[in-house]
Amino acid sequence: MRTWLSILLTSSGLLSCAPSSQLPPATPPVGSPDRGSGSTPAEAIVADSERVTAAGVKYVAPAGWTLHARDKLVILSAQEGDAHLAIFDSTDPEPDRAVAEAWRAYGAKSMPPLRLALDRPAREGWDQIRQYVYDLPPNEKRVMVADARRHGSQWAALLVDAAIATLDKRGAQFGLLSESIRPSAYTRESFAGKRANALDPGRLANGAFALVDPLQVLISKTSWAAPVSHDPVTISFTQHISADEPLRTGTYTRSLTFTLSTTTP
Repeated sequence: MRTWLSILLTSSGLLSCAPSSQLPPATPPVGSPDRGSGSTPAEAIVADSERVTAAGVKYVAPAGWTLHARDKLVILSAQEGDAHLAIFDSTDPEPDRAVAEAWRAYGAKSMPPLRLALDRPAREGWDQIRQYVYDLPPNEKRVMVADARRHGSQWAALLVDAAIATLDKRGAQFGLLSESIRPSAYTRESFAGKRANALDPGRLANGAFALVDPLQVLISKTSWAAPVSHDPVTISFTQHISADEPLRTGTYTRSLTFTLSTTTP
């Protein structure tokens, strides 16, 4: 599966391909931000920069993209003009209706059948995340992604309407944008000024930062009174992490060496 898809699935978990007759065109639709009342002129993004929607939802606009903003809708378009990510602010209490309202604001005339909707674990400051999978033919060269993210009573609907070739090319920027969408009051945890735990053979570490408690290793058998053959040994690992212990984004690892020795030939 493509790298850009892995990034987007981490954020929203949705992918579907749709015939062009069922989806809005791969250019800003009729009634797009630069054509209607209450809109601002299209803006060419010079460098990656943090922006906010009308409701205060934060996101990073990628360099080289074009931004259209109107009322509750923001559409960011890649350089090729056939790939767009939209963010829609909604106060509707139901996520299904918030997403449907977002597609209408974007310009979708009709939607393909919904295969299923999934509630995902809340993360990155969101209280609730709901994802949508559409039942579409797999051989089309377009993708469509949708999810709804709630913080308090406010929903942010994330829509992706794009050509697969452009998503392949702009995968890193789509990932940057998708992963950057945060509630207005949320701030990512910073490790600046925090002391890293000293590294030692028993601690899982992520770069220079190690967990407070050591990794517990349990071995079912550590010695034998006589020669054996094919004797199974179980090795289990347990790691305690306190509820208030800060964790860095990334992977915690530790290399362990197990040595089997004998005192006699």
